[in-house]
Amino acid sequence: CFSNCKILEEIDLTGFTISSAPSMNGMFSGCTLLTTIKGLNTLNTSSVTNMATMFNGVGCTTLDVSSFNTSNVTLMGNMFSNCEKLTHITCGNNFTLGKVTNMYGMFDLTRNLDDETMNSILHIMTTTTSSYTGNKKLTAIGFSTSYYPASRIQALSNYQEFIDAGWTIS
Repeated sequence: CFSNCKILEEIDLTGFTISSAPSMNGMFSGCTLLTTIKGLNTLNTSSVTNMATMFNGVGCTTLDVSSFNTSNVTLMGNMFSNCEKLTHITCGNNFTLGKVTNMYGMFDLTRNLDDETMNSILHIMTTTTSSYTGNKKLTAIGFSTSYYPASRIQALSNYQEFIDAGWTIS
């Protein structure tokens, strides 16, 4: 939709309708100057099945996807990849991974996420991926041990539940 728009710095999605769109694949991919996405939480994502590369390379420092309903999403590969400035993602109760079959590289080269975001991601992975058959390693979904060392992951409060659910660091 806005993919590779190299001059887009800010967008307001309030009133933007995607209620029957099955794909948000690459929606903002390559929008490297995009730092503000207003109205992101006004989008009805309940019919979406593909969010792969949706935010790939955006320049945002924070993303609020707390109203996203991802219950039908199967593809999230590289969803937040190459977001070098991204430090915080807010996810809500409907941000689930229950039907996701591909998360490969979901956070590849996203190297500055804060501990609150990391803890939230571990919790989501633990509580909503019981049927996930893909590679259950943090490195497979893009968390490089160079940026997210084992000691940091092990210090997170949701680490043990993450391990108990069959996930590993590398």
